[in-house]
Amino acid sequence: MLFIYRLLITAIILLFISIFLLTEFDNINSALTNKILLFTFVFLIQIMLTIIDKMLNKKKIEIHEISQSSLNYAILAVVGYDTFKDLNYKEIFSSSSRTVKIVIMVLIVTMFMTLTKLMQTLFLYES
Repeated sequence: MLFIYRLLITAIILLFISIFLLTEFDNINSALTNKILLFTFVFLIQIMLTIIDKMLNKKKIEIHEISQSSLNYAILAVVGYDTFKDLNYKEIFSSSSRTVKIVIMVLIVTMFMTLTKLMQTLFLYES
């Protein structure tokens, strides 16, 4: 259940980051800057959430595990953003407002993170 809360918190933070920092998130000229910002923020958010998760569950905090998990989520966020950029480039969202585009981008990024974590949980489970 804690995983769902982590994704919800990440999605909410991404929404606020998109609204306030990524002012031209759908502009092709600022794509690299937006990818770097998105990668950095998701990486830091996941580090904080993983540390809080470990502390609440009273588990050992391993730097390697935290950095690897955060790196995976940050890369998935950039892949999700690239998917949104490709769909936006094909003008699928041309009639949508900026707010709707932000919500769609956050949903795509969160979906990539959720599906990957689900696949890892289903197929890479170690007992």
